[in-house]
Amino acid sequence: YLIVLTFVGLVLLGVGAFSLFDFGSKQIIADDATQEQVPLDAESQSSAVPSALFDFQEVMMNGDSLTLEAASLRSMVSDDTFEGLLLTGDDGSLLMNPAFVESILEQLGAEAVTFSLTTEGSTCAVRITSDDSTIYGSAGICIVTVPYENGPLTMAVEDSHGNLIGNSAYFVDGASLRWQLGTSETYTFSDSAKSFSDITEHWGKNSIEFLTSHGVLNGMSENTFLPNRSVTRAEFIKMLALMSGEDYSQCQTNQFHDVAINDWFYSYVAWGTERGLVNGKTENEFFPDATISREEMAALCDRFILYFQIDCKAVRSAVDFADAPIIGSWALDSVERIQAAGIINGKDDNLFDPRGYATRAEAATMLSNLSAYMMAMRH
Repeated sequence: YLIVLTFVGLVLLGVGAFSLFDFGSKQIIADDATQEQVPLDAESQSSAVPSALFDFQEVMMNGDSLTLEAASLRSMVSDDTFEGLLLTGDDGSLLMNPAFVESILEQLGAEAVTFSLTTEGSTCAVRITSDDSTIYGSAGICIVTVPYENGPLTMAVEDSHGNLIGNSAYFVDGASLRWQLGTSETYTFSDSAKSFSDITEHWGKNSIEFLTSHGVLNGMSENTFLPNRSVTRAEFIKMLALMSGEDYSQCQTNQFHDVAINDWFYSYVAWGTERGLVNGKTENEFFPDATISREEMAALCDRFILYFQIDCKAVRSAVDFADAPIIGSWALDSVERIQAAGIINGKDDNLFDPRGYATRAEAATMLSNLSAYMMAMRH
């Protein structure tokens, strides 16, 4: 199937040497050679949308549910060309990657499994059951998509535990809401828009509002975001943990002497350590309060994508940065992949500025791009 990459109300478009992100009625265009963001009118630019080829199996539900034999699922997973299972019903769809399907098979209490998806107003129920027992995917990814008309970009999804789903998005063009299935059967939708007095005219306003409405970023106070403040290493790993949709609260792995169990960032760093994302400045020191560099952010985003088993495909031409020789050897491949994926941009004079520091607004833009890219490549 040829899938058009339309996502998060952020439509990734190839425009010559640009990456274009559509935020509803406004667009933000990021030149490969500069970090500055320039708002454009929606009508001022047009382009072909890049696409990706995925070989997934689509099965129609019987209304809002479907029962599949375990043998059928095992046959799908054993096929080398299998990249996912799409179940489409009256109220929406479920897209499961191979690892998620395999985790379901491992938990079956019978030789069949039933999938159901129902929506009523602003509530959705997703159930996976076998032999009257509920199954939650223990690995992999399942993306839920439901129709939703006239929602704002700040539409957010909350699970039955009261947690905002960081990895969720509203698709303006597709009039649908999409999120990563967690350990909850019911989900509610609402406009969780947050705004701050110091971003009203800021170029990063859309990205900031998108991530704060999804609980990935917070303001520095009730009314201020401080978009030009720098970001620490601990703060950035927290953002990734919140965006992952995973439970980081019980993570305990820690080899760093400067990360104590009573520190606010302890579980976030432990989460990143357990998933192979985090490296210290030294073998035993993390330097949580140090300002994170651009090459460190690129490396973390790259590892984040790889952890979720997403192929980091290029959506724009690679840039031969003039300062590439000073990019750390440990980060060079990550910088090249993340730049070509449209997640991070260079600066003036064809520089990447690997050891430069990003602001909170720049981090918000990068993570919005990361979220958009991952949602696109999953679907």
